Amino acid sequence: MPKPARSTFGENRAVLKRTLIALGLSVALGFAGLYLVAGEPVLRSETYRVQSPSISVMVLIVAAFLGKWLSPVVRIGLLCRAQKFPFPYRFAPLVHLSAMLVAALTPNNTGVGPATAAAHYRLGVPLGKGVGVVVQIFVLDLIFYSWAVLASVEYLLYSNKLELPSGVREAAFSIAL
Repeated sequence: MPKPARSTFGENRAVLKRTLIALGLSVALGFAGLYLVAGEPVLRSETYRVQSPSISVMVLIVAAFLGKWLSPVVRIGLLCRAQKFPFPYRFAPLVHLSAMLVAALTPNNTGVGPATAAAHYRLGVPLGKGVGVVVQIFVLDLIFYSWAVLASVEYLLYSNKLELPSGVREAAFSIAL
């Protein structure tokens, strides 16, 4: 059985520092991109204010936020365990944030795969297993996109949010299939 990733006290501080740097840069680059696209409304607090705050809306917002940020981290940890490599879950946020930082810096997110494999390798995962995790992530993403596109087109067509001439609606749905 391979050795688990290193976890001495000094390395935990270094991992935390790198995680916070990657998180800060990702947030800064995200807001910079939003500012370039949307302009001044990005900086106004009214843009981010919930229009009809209720308990159920706030619970939904918190659950969606946690789900969005925790699901990739849990997926990385589970895929490493499936590769029979004991990868601590506390290192998974660094891997995910490093990949998202590189995604923000490279055109069309081309650097996500190599960044994920490199982050795994730096944390003690053998390179082949890290590449295997990357391939599994891409396959799982493609499976998700295959049904998400179909569900989105179906929602747009049958909820009358998208008005199409007769005949085109059925053609769009059959193409999505």
